Amino acid sequence: MSPHQILVGLLILYPVAIWGVFKLWWVSRGKFRTLLVKCSLLVGSTLYLFGGLEFYFMNSFAVSDGFGQTKMHQNWIEKYGSFPNNSLGLRDEEHEYLDKPALYVVGDSFSAGHGINDHRDRYANVLEQKLAGDWDLVLLAKGGWGTEKQLEVYSEISNQRDDREGVIIWQYYLNDIEGSGKAVGLSGPAIHFAAPRILRPLVDNYHFANFLYWGVFRTVYSAKLGERYLAYLNQCFDDARSWEHHRQQLQRV
Repeated sequence: MSPHQILVGLLILYPVAIWGVFKLWWVSRGKFRTLLVKCSLLVGSTLYLFGGLEFYFMNSFAVSDGFGQTKMHQNWIEKYGSFPNNSLGLRDEEHEYLDKPALYVVGDSFSAGHGINDHRDRYANVLEQKLAGDWDLVLLAKGGWGTEKQLEVYSEISNQRDDREGVIIWQYYLNDIEGSGKAVGLSGPAIHFAAPRILRPLVDNYHFANFLYWGVFRTVYSAKLGERYLAYLNQCFDDARSWEHHRQQLQRV
């Protein structure tokens, strides 16, 4: 039985259960009965409020975030971030291999359109529109791709197309050196976390609880996590082995 089936079951059975309690174990008028009524109303109100908010956050709330692990981010991926999806598994139209010079746009989540609901609003698509269709846009970008992965995909696709002319826009971000840091043995800070075990059944299974928990978590810890991550990137650039590894990657672009 899924968590949401359990929730629906509770919403249906709760009034029946309360009716049964008052029917079978009727309590005479007094403080205890008043307390019992108030407690049942409080629990019922909380349960139905949670159910209503869960329905809204599960079906209508879709927002991308930097963590990439929240329920609202999963909603965004399912509603926006996976469309369109081509045969390469990328968020782009299917490449038609037109008889035009190729305009390659290579990058990570920035070029893929992380946080942009309509893929046509990405800078690559806007540029393609402004060029009035004179170029064949080939977008090779996905969230989490570092320089090595970008080089690998670009090399594979460009060899398949056998382009003799064209332009490459290579989108670079500071964390693209992260892969080189790991390659030479530098360890970065953890940026993906799990909720405490006692809260995990709620946080991992219910959209509203997930939203509340990670909202508080970001408010309290995001600045500290950001400082740790930037310090790690600085370490990657300062480390001679890491920078040499990354420099060789960049020379291949």
